[in-house]
Amino acid sequence: MVKHNYKIQKDDLLFKPVEESNIEVMRKWRNLDSIRKSFIYQGIISSTQQEEWYNDYLNKVDDIMFMIQHKGTDVGTVALYNIDTNKKRAEFGRLVVGEKTARGLKIGTKAVKEICKFAVEELGLSTIILEVFEDNQYARKAYEEVGFCVINSKIIGSRKVIQMRIENLIQWKKDLK
Repeated sequence: MVKHNYKIQKDDLLFKPVEESNIEVMRKWRNLDSIRKSFIYQGIISSTQQEEWYNDYLNKVDDIMFMIQHKGTDVGTVALYNIDTNKKRAEFGRLVVGEKTARGLKIGTKAVKEICKFAVEELGLSTIILEVFEDNQYARKAYEEVGFCVINSKIIGSRKVIQMRIENLIQWKKDLK
């Protein structure tokens, strides 16, 4: 069962629905030390936990997750969740570039931009919010390049979490080069 059928093609990137056959590679990426430290929950995820997450995901109506392919190879994930079409807003997250060969190619920044465009064009959203650890410089740089601004911060454990937002996506899209 596939949750959604959205596909986005942009240059050498394809964003496609997450399928059950993807969940093991997603779990392996998510369990990498370099990636785990970027998530609020930093524990190792078991196969059973991943399967439970996927089954829960399939039942959500406010969550759209994509596999990111670069030149035909699955390299990461990205999502919009807590989608509220009445308030025209969603949260952005689960951005992972898990394949080492795909790092350094600005895939994260391209993914942020394409998912924001998708949010306004396909879902009619006007605001996207996200949270990121202050020390996650790669992600923060990608978000800022696309147009996200810091709106607040909080401490989780001993780390500072930055809350960011991009508003007026229709105007933002018009301003894109």
